[in-house]
Amino acid sequence: PGMAPGLPGMNTAPKTPTPLPVINPDFQCSPRYLKATTGVFPRSKSLIPSLPLSCVVNPVAQPLGAGDEVPEVNFGACGVIRCKSCRTYINPFVKFVENGRRWRCNNCTHVNDVPNAYYCTLDSAGVRNDIAERPELQKGQVEISAPAEYMVRPPQAPVFVFVIDVSHAAVTSGMLQVTVDSIKASLDNLPGSPRTQVAFITYDSTIHYYNLKQTLRAPQMIAVPDIEDVYVPLPDDLLVNLYESRDLVDMLLDSLPDLFANNNEVECALGAAVSGAFQIMQHIGGKMLVFQMALPGVGVGALAARDAPKAARADKAKTLFQPAESKGGKFFSDLALVMSKQQTSCNLFVFARQYADLATIGVLAEKTSGEIFYYPSFDARVHGEQFASDLKHDLVRQSGFEAVMRIRCSAGFKVSKFYGNFLIRGQDLLLLPSVNSDTTLSVDIEHDVAGKEGADSNILYIQSALLYTTQNGERRIRVNTIACPVGSHTSQIVDSVDVDTLCNVLAKHAVYKARHIGVTAAREAVRTQCEAIIRESAAGPAPTGGPRYGQQPQANTRKVARSLKLLPLYSMALQKTPLLCGTQVPTDLRVYLMHRMNIMAVSSSRVFIYPRMYALHNMAPDVGLAAPSNQHGEGNAHIKMPVLTNLTNENIQSDGVFLLENGMHILMWVGRAVAPQTLLDLFGVERIDDIDASLLRIQTSAELGVRVNNIITAMRDRRSLFLRIIIVKEGDQME
Repeated sequence: PGMAPGLPGMNTAPKTPTPLPVINPDFQCSPRYLKATTGVFPRSKSLIPSLPLSCVVNPVAQPLGAGDEVPEVNFGACGVIRCKSCRTYINPFVKFVENGRRWRCNNCTHVNDVPNAYYCTLDSAGVRNDIAERPELQKGQVEISAPAEYMVRPPQAPVFVFVIDVSHAAVTSGMLQVTVDSIKASLDNLPGSPRTQVAFITYDSTIHYYNLKQTLRAPQMIAVPDIEDVYVPLPDDLLVNLYESRDLVDMLLDSLPDLFANNNEVECALGAAVSGAFQIMQHIGGKMLVFQMALPGVGVGALAARDAPKAARADKAKTLFQPAESKGGKFFSDLALVMSKQQTSCNLFVFARQYADLATIGVLAEKTSGEIFYYPSFDARVHGEQFASDLKHDLVRQSGFEAVMRIRCSAGFKVSKFYGNFLIRGQDLLLLPSVNSDTTLSVDIEHDVAGKEGADSNILYIQSALLYTTQNGERRIRVNTIACPVGSHTSQIVDSVDVDTLCNVLAKHAVYKARHIGVTAAREAVRTQCEAIIRESAAGPAPTGGPRYGQQPQANTRKVARSLKLLPLYSMALQKTPLLCGTQVPTDLRVYLMHRMNIMAVSSSRVFIYPRMYALHNMAPDVGLAAPSNQHGEGNAHIKMPVLTNLTNENIQSDGVFLLENGMHILMWVGRAVAPQTLLDLFGVERIDDIDASLLRIQTSAELGVRVNNIITAMRDRRSLFLRIIIVKEGDQME
């Protein structure tokens, strides 16, 4: 009282925060589908301006098991229930009024009429009497059957077009053999059987199409040497029903390695091959899988190497992280846009021994909701198992097609930026020609002063809605909804921060910065933002005003919030990853890691940023075996894992064996002084000094080898990418 405007203490946050609204946790969407960086959002950005307000969305994540399935909803004759004003789908947070005849939207507060077919009376608490029969009013994640008005055309059969490099390097490296073997092993499990359609193209400096029409006795190859003005011979016969032409498909796959065994052609016309494949499938759309061995050097879309050592070290290095501005670069960018609009996604498997310009050819995946898989200097003896597993997983995982997605916030907030692989139509409609159980994207959310009128200012509602066609040909809407309290005190926001989700978002922000202002600036931005978050979020109000005349300044005695204690460690770890580190990293590898981070789920980024390490040489006898039902176990076999070891030099011992996982690989470090019996149990030999580490394999003839193998299998069960084991001996150059 009596304090004049502008004097110290005027804007100090209240010491006792206003209680937050209580939200029924049963109504919330599972964090596996939709997760925010903080459970409580700030009422004003000024409360903690450096904290990213973001969400990571995995809209069709794989259920954990029986009983975890997403409930299905069919509204029948009354049609899909949505807000007439903001188009939000009905969810557990709406309010029914006027004895159930109308409902108030939780996002915009608009009051909607309830269709007669959906009407039900309310009990004394204002809850519908049929709530137990309405999963859409009980669960934050539901799958809604979409009626005809949600279809531009009838659902199409799943289409897979395989575009395979058969140049000399593809044959001699073993890539071609592993590719055809993996495809053949996956054919019985391709989504959509018996409606699935397939086509095959091989290419070097010539494009080879294959007629697999069921009336033929053997596959028919048509070679097209024109790689500038691409055309498709027999356009009506190249895309066939897999069930009807299965024998011909098997014959083709069996014959390809022998057919090109003596191929000496080193060039590859990637642009022409992809263009031809798209012409085959553009009337339906679907999924294109491209297997590429080198930088495309001939035909339409030909590229020149731009990764000169001087360029990679110069300030202009950031241009190497974006598509080339050449004629070839423009070709791939333009083709990717057209493919996305025609519901065609592209997955790239790249095996290059030298620079392949992933930043340019990668737009085929990034703009079409596809993925890049990268195996530098591919050798089937080293990378074969990893590639085969990745390809099989990509082919048989739960998938959907022809998807569009929109994320809505309640009034007072808005989505401001998107991260992931998609094409944006308009301001916020995401086009995803293909989606799967691993599809992940992220969004930034900011305050929207213009949208506050009429809103519930104490709760922020976020809803993602994905309209897609299932692999069985059904049109569905996957709806995920969460509610977050809005707080007025810094401590409320800070105490609810999820540091793993926060670091996932910080890494994606860093990728964006690295591509536009360079890796050095991106790395520095991570450091400064971490410092700012810690400074702004320290518990307790900051000292206000300056020292009085003649007094010393008071020290800031505020403590770091418990939820953020690991943030400095994780931010430093992020800066040291190959994604952002200052040491020289091959450009294609850095681009690949940027791509992966942009679509990485929180469960994977957690260990990519700060890997987990286990000591294997001193495990308890029951570690590596199936855990009792009342104990934590990992993987499909519920394996008991070793105790985690901190990532410090002091914990690394020359007489030890350590396993380190970063979500993309498993590193096994073997010390110089490891006991011969341990080496014998693990590798079948008592000495490894003179053995190439890449030739070592874990043996399962001894108990220790079996247990370690179980641990590795359990780690792999958690990841979408196959975790290849890289064995490193103490003192090796790789170390």
